[in-house]
Amino acid sequence: MADIFAGLISEVLQMHPLLIAAILIILIMLAFKIFSFVMKAVFTGACFAFFPLVANLAGFSFPLTLQTILWFAVFGVIVYFGYHTVLSGYKIMRIALSPFSKLSAKKPAVKTVIIKEEKKKN
Repeated sequence: MADIFAGLISEVLQMHPLLIAAILIILIMLAFKIFSFVMKAVFTGACFAFFPLVANLAGFSFPLTLQTILWFAVFGVIVYFGYHTVLSGYKIMRIALSPFSKLSAKKPAVKTVIIKEEKKKN
């Protein structure tokens, strides 16, 4: 196992320094995106976890057990994953279909009309 990593490190060190820097920047950006996504999912789960408490204060009867709070938290994370999946699919489809919309949507030429008022002679 150590031989595999040693061989991988020696191959990476033989690469061009600009390529190594580009790969490092891409990995840092990817790590930031993943961290941001996970933090948003955790925040959404925490917000959903407070729902039974808020519902009880509003007069609804939800049992305030750890199981109920965790169920709502997990449900919130699942809802966030579903929302993110649908949003990503929408963005991908919009990008994939954008060449077709540019071909079919020709805007009509704008015509300017100048209206001149004539002065009345008295």
